Amino acid sequence: MLKDCKASNLDIIFIQEMRRLGEGSVSHEGYNVYWSDMKVKHLYGVGIAFISINGIMNISPRLIAIDLMMKGLKLRIVSAYAPTEAKSLANKKSFYRELNKICHVGMDKNRKLLIQCDFNAITSICNKHSSFDGHNMHHDDTFNENGRLLIDFCNRNDLSILNTWFSHPLIHRLTWYSPDGVTRKVYDLSLSGSWIRCFVKDVRTRNSYFHSDHRLLVTKLRTPANKSARFLKKYRKIRPPDLNALSNLTVKEQIIRKIKDTLTTSVSPTQVDEKHNFLMTTLEYAKRSLPKVTNKKHPVPEDYYDDHFKFLITKRKNLRRQPRAEQSVEKMKKLNKEIKRAASKVKSRMLQDKSNEINQAKQNRKVADMWRSAKSHSKIISSNPKAITCPNLAPHFKALSLQSYFTRDF
Repeated sequence: MLKDCKASNLDIIFIQEMRRLGEGSVSHEGYNVYWSDMKVKHLYGVGIAFISINGIMNISPRLIAIDLMMKGLKLRIVSAYAPTEAKSLANKKSFYRELNKICHVGMDKNRKLLIQCDFNAITSICNKHSSFDGHNMHHDDTFNENGRLLIDFCNRNDLSILNTWFSHPLIHRLTWYSPDGVTRKVYDLSLSGSWIRCFVKDVRTRNSYFHSDHRLLVTKLRTPANKSARFLKKYRKIRPPDLNALSNLTVKEQIIRKIKDTLTTSVSPTQVDEKHNFLMTTLEYAKRSLPKVTNKKHPVPEDYYDDHFKFLITKRKNLRRQPRAEQSVEKMKKLNKEIKRAASKVKSRMLQDKSNEINQAKQNRKVADMWRSAKSHSKIISSNPKAITCPNLAPHFKALSLQSYFTRDF
């Protein structure tokens, strides 16, 4: 097997059903092979073969994990072998508890996770290009108990099934072939978070020339060479859904119809916690179909544009029509700086006018409040409140009414 993997130029190899007693390591064909299995029986067994290593954790006969440093990237890779469908539910839940523990214990914020596992799970999500990221919901036609536990595990830990992010035909997705030559399943899967998913180039199966009923599942991971390039933003920030759109009756009816379709077509769980998670994921899926929040822009009215600002704008338009050269690039940079300075002055003029309007409205409001208060204290007022201004407020009142007003309120 290692000769076949070396001929395929594979750096890290995940092995399930190794069936080698105990825990140990061996070097063969240029690979360092580490395994973890039962001490007495030749059952289960998982292993990892690679060239370099930082730390190894033998969790159980079904789980083994290794911490690696690849070109500045801290990575934890996990090789796992899930119980078959014939095993009890308690045995399956015990496996997922251990797998969930290894995903969190000893994981600092900069360490990323990659899982290669034989899940023995049947789910129609993995048979097509569904782009499952741990959040979106899909109508699952055929699934078994292991498939349900797998989807719940991905939802809890925000893990993506990398097999579903590439548009390969079904023959390049199938990983297990039965000896009868008819039954074929997708059992072997690759899981990771959204950060690692951006650097995965391909996930597909290859023909293996060693004796096994499983085909070789190859995951191509290619990260940038330096650390700073890996943390650059490659995508725009996702805008949140606009909840105010529910005031529109057509949008509201569409959301209600989508929730009803999801609840009727999907199989409802039996336990209370599973019902709660199912309902929350249904509502989250419906919320994502809402229109996104639009960026509210407040442009400056053209009335505030002065002649200098208009001249700079026309000059930049003419410069963009010229052929691109070094001189034009330098001129464009200088011109953009001048336009920014002129635009700040235009905005400051607009804001100054807006602030004056607000102050004037506030002043008129105070005068109106004073008029109502004075009118309630004395009925000897004969002037028009609309004509009152602050400097000429006192002459409109008689001496007695002003004296009683200011002594009571001030």
